[in-house]
Amino acid sequence: MKALLFGLTAAALIAAGVGAGNAAHKRHAKRYVGHPDPYSAVPQKYPTEYGWYPHDPEQLAFGSRLWWDEMEREGRTRGGRN
Repeated sequence: MKALLFGLTAAALIAAGVGAGNAAHKRHAKRYVGHPDPYSAVPQKYPTEYGWYPHDPEQLAFGSRLWWDEMEREGRTRGGRN
């Protein structure tokens, strides 16, 4: 009787382990579509296709290359042009 109970318990544990393994595999099979440009969180609108951009740093994206260039031209950075 103990052998029968032991065998049924072992079979149930093995079946539960196989079922959990398949569930884990199905959980990770989902593919996610990433952001199209991994280097930019927000699409940039300047410079335009014609090369135009506003020369007022207040209208540019804070911390962008164009923003820093304009801030340096205006002498509003530490150690900017004199």
